[in-house]
Parts: sequence; C-alpha cells; structure tokens
Amino acid sequence: KKGEGRPLGEISLVEIGNAMAVVAEQSGGIAVEDLKRDALAMFGGSRRTAAVGARLAEALDRALVIGTLKQLPSGIVVVA
Repeated sequence: KKGEGRPLGEISLVEIGNAMAVVAEQSGGIAVEDLKRDALAMFGGSRRTAAVGARLAEALDRALVIGTLKQLPSGIVVVA
C-alpha cells in the first residue's frame, strides 16, 4: 500500500537500481522522471522531496555507470 514502504534512504542504491531496471523492462523504455516515479512507487513512496529525488538520481546514475540501464539519445531509459 502507498505510504507503507521503507524510507528510501534505508534502501541500497543497488536495490533501487534493480527496481528501475524492472520498471524499464516492463515499460519497454521510459522517460527519466517517469522511471523515478514508478521506482519510488515500488517501495511504497509517493512524495518526491529533495532528499528522495537526490537518492533516486544517485541510484539511476549508478545503474547507468555499471550498465544495468542505458539511456538512449532520445533520453529514454532502457534495460542494457
């Protein structure tokens, strides 16, 4: 249920990145902001505070660097 998840700061960047990979795979490719929103929802979150936004951005950056995800020239994120 919404609002009953763990605080995002307590979730590893790897786990958040894996959730983003699931979202990207299920959608067949997704815009960055939609990806962040949908990944946050997987953990029961809905409010995008500055801290939450920064944590999601950090997880996305990590997933892109290690090759879990890739960003197309159009900006769409897909599973690598």
